[in-house]
Amino acid sequence: MDQDRINYYNLPPPKKKKKYIVSLPCSGRVNAEVLVNLHLNITHHRSHNTTTITIKRKKICLKEHAPRNESVYLRPEWASTSLGSLYLAVAAAATATVLVLTLAAVLYLRGKTNRTRGSLTCRYYSGPGYVGAGTGGGASAGGGTTTSGGGPPSLRSNSYATIASFRKVPILASEQSVWTNGSTGTGGGGGGGESLHYASSPLSQVYSQPYSPAHSLPASRHSHASCCASSLHSQASWRDPRTMDHSEKARQLAIDRWKIEVGEVVAEGTFGRVHKGVYRDPYARAALTVILKTVTGEASSSQARLAVREGLLLAGLHHQHLLPVLGVCLTDPRHPLLLYPHLGLSNLKTYLLGCGRGSGEGGTKLLTRDVVHVAIQVCLGLIHLHHNRLLHKDVATRNCLIDSELQVRVSDTALSRDLFPRDYHCLGDNENRPVKWLSLEALVHKQFTPANDVWMFGVLLWELTTLGQQPYVEVDPFEMAGYLRDGYRLAQPNNCPDELFGMMARCWAPAPEDRATLPHLLSCLQDFYSALGKYI
Repeated sequence: MDQDRINYYNLPPPKKKKKYIVSLPCSGRVNAEVLVNLHLNITHHRSHNTTTITIKRKKICLKEHAPRNESVYLRPEWASTSLGSLYLAVAAAATATVLVLTLAAVLYLRGKTNRTRGSLTCRYYSGPGYVGAGTGGGASAGGGTTTSGGGPPSLRSNSYATIASFRKVPILASEQSVWTNGSTGTGGGGGGGESLHYASSPLSQVYSQPYSPAHSLPASRHSHASCCASSLHSQASWRDPRTMDHSEKARQLAIDRWKIEVGEVVAEGTFGRVHKGVYRDPYARAALTVILKTVTGEASSSQARLAVREGLLLAGLHHQHLLPVLGVCLTDPRHPLLLYPHLGLSNLKTYLLGCGRGSGEGGTKLLTRDVVHVAIQVCLGLIHLHHNRLLHKDVATRNCLIDSELQVRVSDTALSRDLFPRDYHCLGDNENRPVKWLSLEALVHKQFTPANDVWMFGVLLWELTTLGQQPYVEVDPFEMAGYLRDGYRLAQPNNCPDELFGMMARCWAPAPEDRATLPHLLSCLQDFYSALGKYI
């Protein structure tokens, strides 16, 4: 052991309580067990004998260990009390931290289910100047087939869809260019050629909030839009053909069963089926090739009636971008036949999915200008529908038809629920609805106005630019209302020009009165189409 140390040498006894400290440090040179005797000699008075107290202890020292502080002293009471308080404070802080983290985790999980992870993004691959490539085709005349093959459609069409971050961006930023450049003569094209027809922009979220359209509209276009809006919204009432009595219309379009020859099946669902067929009129010079929609033996009488009711949506309307039913055969009410002209048309959604999957020689390549051309035709058809005070209520690519020359017609919704089941969901009200296409007011309150058709037209534009992908693919249908209410919208697809996405964003304003009108969208689309032509 090293030399011992003591803090009190040869001093008189203290007159008050005093602490004696004796240090017995180890040398660290050998392992040893040392007997330590502490002798205390106490003399109260010189005349008395000296009292000796011996305290025996064992000291263990280890080799090659650093010397330890071997002071022997009694810790004062105040130190013990302070250290205990410190321990209590640390324990309380740790407990509070655990509680806060637990509460934050609970709130995060609850918020996650309400917001469903943010905005969707969709990406697809194409060469410069092309939206996609593939072979056209698919089912004819409104018939869609349930997509087959491994994996989701987004993977089979060389694209993917995923949830983006929670970041929300004001809608005005994304749409500023298309609406403020309208007065330059190029409209949606804008920018003096800075944004080409194959321009690619980064993915971004859209956060719609109440705002005044006047903030982003040029004076001329704003007045034009206001005029169109007032003329449309001032009409006395809007009719939903699905709720009207169609008995008289069905009688006017009635066709005898013997005049109809049912041919091959071109599309089939669980309860619906689409055939090619022939209509033979004894007074006509030649037979007419038609498309026939009907129900299968599995369909109930209510499903058969619904097919007829929806098939008569456009009956009596005549427009180059609408496809009304030609006739109805109700000889067997359980198996009605709806006749449509066969114009070499394919279902638009099936066609777009084919463009996304196909490649190579003979493949169809869609320029962004072609996409805008398709959108213009759909917009014209809807405008004619609204001028007749009729609401479509299911605007989507699945309810449009396209031919090889990219001529498009808007069709009715007969059998769409059965032929495209992934696009419809029942939210516990026993009604299959296109939940992910509907505006918030239509989804929650079932309030349908022209503004809802405009909202759905914006989703249709998104379908066109993503080649028929599913919107909000990772959002649960039951959470769509909260998702939209929190301000989340579809993200801008890759290769979608900012001008076109600005038009989409304008369709998704929270308040119906803040959305663009169809005539206004038509004007912007036509200007953008002309601007794109300058780069070809």
